[in-house]
Amino acid sequence: MEEYRIKGVPVSEEAYNDYRRKRKKRRNIILLVVVFKVVIAIAAILFFYFTAKNVIKDTDVIVEAHEAIYDNEEVLDATGGIIKVNIMNSTIDIDAFSGDAEFDIEVVGEEKNVNVHLHLFQTHDGWEADEISIEE
Repeated sequence: MEEYRIKGVPVSEEAYNDYRRKRKKRRNIILLVVVFKVVIAIAAILFFYFTAKNVIKDTDVIVEAHEAIYDNEEVLDATGGIIKVNIMNSTIDIDAFSGDAEFDIEVVGEEKNVNVHLHLFQTHDGWEADEISIEE
């Protein structure tokens, strides 16, 4: 006859099986809680990432930066047509009534890609681009 032990103490088969069921149930509950917390954490990170991305993407200075790139003939000629604009680095400094912004932007073109440095300043009417330089 097989001898059943729990932590070195001899027990009956029924007690041993009951102990194993309870351990398995407890392990499954712990695993479920851990998985649930991981899923919630990932969902929260994704929510905040996409919310922040959309909020930043729709600001006046970003919209004006995109418009300045798409409306610039030199950029259009250098790229052969713009496919995509990626903001690589930016500095935005806003005071009470004035603002200054600089962007390093990668412009993906139909013929070739170029890097553009863009400087914008804030007026009472909004943002205006005053310097665009192309680095091929």
